[in-house]
Amino acid sequence: MHGGGHGGHGGHGGHGGHGMAPMQMKPQAQSSALLGYDWVDEEAMSVDHAPVAVPTHNLSVPDPKSVFRPTPKDFLTGTLVLKAWKRNVVACVLVGVTSLLLLRLYIDTIWAMIQRGCGWHSALAGWILLFCSVPMFGLMLAKMWTYVVAMDYKVSTDIEHLTKQRMLLNMNMGNAMWMSLIPFAAQCYLYWGPDKDNMLLPYLCTHGPLFLGTHPIMGSALWTCRCLLFGIPLAVLTFVRIRDPKEDAAAEAEQRAKGG
Repeated sequence: MHGGGHGGHGGHGGHGGHGMAPMQMKPQAQSSALLGYDWVDEEAMSVDHAPVAVPTHNLSVPDPKSVFRPTPKDFLTGTLVLKAWKRNVVACVLVGVTSLLLLRLYIDTIWAMIQRGCGWHSALAGWILLFCSVPMFGLMLAKMWTYVVAMDYKVSTDIEHLTKQRMLLNMNMGNAMWMSLIPFAAQCYLYWGPDKDNMLLPYLCTHGPLFLGTHPIMGSALWTCRCLLFGIPLAVLTFVRIRDPKEDAAAEAEQRAKGG
């Protein structure tokens, strides 16, 4: 009799269980229930609802992974130049003019070093000129590449790498600028200094039609000297002129947060 009563109650419990809607659980929660545990891993139940972190950066350029690297066709057809022109006309003009001036200066300098019109003084003066001015020219081109060209092409592996590249450029700008002032100051002294008893003249041999003791291959020595006088300041100005507004705003906000 008692066994029957208990069976009846068990039947009612079974019917009650059939009336309940089945609960949707994660595999980990289901395995816990089948093994007889009463606890449920809340993290497993709510993992689908966790917010997805979206990476952010302080650069105006797109993610390098979303664009393609420039191809030789982009250079040969002028597509890269046209896109850069649309992005920043002033920077393109400055880079173009500066490149023409300094490339002429470097060609005449290398020619004078080969000819050695003033002996080893020509080679030494030419080496100092190149050693002190080429880094500034290279930094200017690198900044154009990482700031303007990067708006349309992949110039780095990812945003973090591009940020580091920009940081290194800006950190080395000061040293390159001071180095470039050495040949600039020497040329200023030759150009506007006294004609007689000029201390640098015996070593640089730049006077009249001669540049470092040699007739320049690209034209008159006067214009070669002017290329140096105008090219180096333009390289510095171009480097400073190329900027990223979003990057500058982030730097200013960080400075304010530090109490600067």
